[in-house]
Amino acid sequence: MSSIRKSINQLPVKMNMERELLPHELLVEIFGFHRVVIENHCGVIKYEPESICVKTKVGVLHVHGESLILAIMTKEQLVIIGEIGSLWLEKRM
Repeated sequence: MSSIRKSINQLPVKMNMERELLPHELLVEIFGFHRVVIENHCGVIKYEPESICVKTKVGVLHVHGESLILAIMTKEQLVIIGEIGSLWLEKRM
């Protein structure tokens, strides 16, 4: 990682504030147990009512639950709704 990027990433921590999303950086927002918003994804790998897997630049995001559907799917954003049971990011090696 370049020293400039490393400094940018560490700056908000030192200033005790939330850092802004860098272009094309993964952002996942969870709203209770019923909605997940994913920004800057690379596409859907698996789409079933109990499991949706989303490819990202850092790995695969797994969303498991019941009655899951893609409510919104654009190039930049996915919105998954349903009964969210678990969510985890499998880091790409």
